[in-house]
Amino acid sequence: MPATIQQGAKGADVKQWQGILGVTQDGDFGPATDAATRKWQSQRGITPDGVVGPATWSLALGTAVGQPSAPKPGAASLAKVRGIEKLPAGDLRALIAAANYIQIDPDWLATAISFETGGTFSPSVKNKAGSGATGLIQFMPSTARSLGTTTDALAKMSFKAQLEYVKKYFEPMKGKLHSLDDVYLYIFSPKGIGRASDFVMYSSPEAAYTQNIGFDRDGKGYITKGDVTMSIESLLNQALALGDRLIVPAAISVGTLIVAGALIAFAIAEARKA
Repeated sequence: MPATIQQGAKGADVKQWQGILGVTQDGDFGPATDAATRKWQSQRGITPDGVVGPATWSLALGTAVGQPSAPKPGAASLAKVRGIEKLPAGDLRALIAAANYIQIDPDWLATAISFETGGTFSPSVKNKAGSGATGLIQFMPSTARSLGTTTDALAKMSFKAQLEYVKKYFEPMKGKLHSLDDVYLYIFSPKGIGRASDFVMYSSPEAAYTQNIGFDRDGKGYITKGDVTMSIESLLNQALALGDRLIVPAAISVGTLIVAGALIAFAIAEARKA
């Protein structure tokens, strides 16, 4: 996790934090960055003291304060975001592989899929507001066409098969998404990446506002970047607060099965001799 910073600090950690805030990235934690920090913290229920320590970094980066216990040898782990326990081990491994391909934290991809599918992790789930969006990251019909497929075809795919299109969608941003917010905004609306939390994404009477009106909890008549990112951050933080991760066992190779079978057969033969 980056170092604790506050007004007067300088350097790469400050520049990274400024990128999250959407302010000028000059690496100098001055009054403007301090004010933006306090506002960001206040909007997310953190004490607005202007100090970017473990709690603030954790919420911003979608990572736990401190380190989770190490997974078992030969296994990976994922935050227990809503619905993820429904996936078989093979699909969980495919999700981790897709995140590694995109060069993002697997927890971020798992959280985005959980949020977009309402915790179902279903490749056929459709947007209830009637936008036509379908699947793991709610591909819009136009997006599906740009990827060489259709939403109808996507809805008939398996989880693993549709992940290939998730990877294809994220291809232009491989290695360029540095937080959970970035990952989700690239799905929801890339125009929000790098913007301040009060940046207005959509407003009434835009169709996009109506389709996403749930983000406007205060009935303001518009949706800000902060409205959107607060929801996705809350989902992951709830999972991280459990302090218990889902262990994903490594795949068993054919060679391992053959050896195991031979050992069992040998043991049975020896037992018969006795």
